[in-house]
Amino acid sequence: MTKLASILFAVAACGGSAKPTTTPTAPTAPAAPAAPAAPTATELTTADQVMEASIAAEGGRAALAKLTSVKITGAFEITGIKGTLVTLTAPPRESLTTIELPGLGKLVSGVHNDFAWEKNPIQGSRVITGPELANSLRDATFNGDLVWKQLFPKAELQGVVDFAGTKAYKLLLTDGNGQTETRYIAKDTKLPLGVEMTAPSQMGKVPVSVTTTDYRDVNGLKFPFHIDNKAAGQSFTITVSNIELSAPIDPKTFEVPDDIKALAAHK
Repeated sequence: MTKLASILFAVAACGGSAKPTTTPTAPTAPAAPAAPAAPTATELTTADQVMEASIAAEGGRAALAKLTSVKITGAFEITGIKGTLVTLTAPPRESLTTIELPGLGKLVSGVHNDFAWEKNPIQGSRVITGPELANSLRDATFNGDLVWKQLFPKAELQGVVDFAGTKAYKLLLTDGNGQTETRYIAKDTKLPLGVEMTAPSQMGKVPVSVTTTDYRDVNGLKFPFHIDNKAAGQSFTITVSNIELSAPIDPKTFEVPDDIKALAAHK
């Protein structure tokens, strides 16, 4: 969810460039810990309990841990322009997303090992650095919710609120760099409803809001098939048409393109 939101900034951007920053130390892709005891419906009084209940609602730790890749195909729409989206993810944090928009071209965003990059038809190619890199590496962690406590060392349950017309648990999560995001988990189904955060981007800090709906069963796991995003003053919609789980993906798919390597070599 957050990964899909993070790659959309470039589509909305009309100018500006990434500010020079210090490249952070990349997080080590952690191994998934054993599941704690599942709380009952009346015991959801901590962030740990809510997150674990949500993981269970999405299919459970055991089933999620068996995934070796995820491929999402769908329609992408921004300000009336409709295109296509394909995103591939694999462990430990391999990611490649391609958005094609008629009249604008192709936006490609990738993460490979500790390297993040982007090709943008509006602003050109760039190497992602600084706080934006740290976010990209965190968001690209495959099956990140299974290791959420390592990605977000601090978690706080801030009660039950109304979110998108539904009663939801409100969680404030803080990563090791102090970056925060607020997650909303449905009180009844325990499925994720959305995320709000202020994310670093080449335009500076940008408020982001993501809402996920239309959950469907895919091989025993629950995935949202409709995703609404708001970022940098723009609204984006992703309508998923197909999700493939654990299909073979050639590792070369995630390799950094030669022109991006050349760009990095001149920095």
